[in-house]
Amino acid sequence: MKKANNKLEATSEIVAVPFSPTAQNGKEGLGSESSSKSVGRLKEDVQKPKLKSFASFLDEEHGPIGTKSREDFQKSYEYFNLGELIKEVRIQRGLTQEQLAEKVGMNKSYISRIENSAKDIRFSTLLKIIGAMDARFRYAIDLV
Repeated sequence: MKKANNKLEATSEIVAVPFSPTAQNGKEGLGSESSSKSVGRLKEDVQKPKLKSFASFLDEEHGPIGTKSREDFQKSYEYFNLGELIKEVRIQRGLTQEQLAEKVGMNKSYISRIENSAKDIRFSTLLKIIGAMDARFRYAIDLV
């Protein structure tokens, strides 16, 4: 994987290995020692990805639950998630930010800041925006 333009892109690489089905005149063949060494090097070069759970990733990047860093991350994630949900519903309803802003009596930049998690939003404003998109707000409170 490589990072380009702030997006992860999968990359693949083809490695050429000398091959001939039979050894002729001292050259490599499928069962030759030299051929086995080449294949062995390929196996060593291919590394298995080190997979970890999302929880352990969060622990490593932001500290364990209860630390200030982790709490700050969780809070910013909630704002991000809410902004993305509003944006997704707006797009599904075929509305532009400007059209939604007009329906709720706000300006386009305010809607943009909410969608990009750069603006705290009052609960009454949230309900107004959701109502303008003919949607319903459902919520849950999780005990920690």
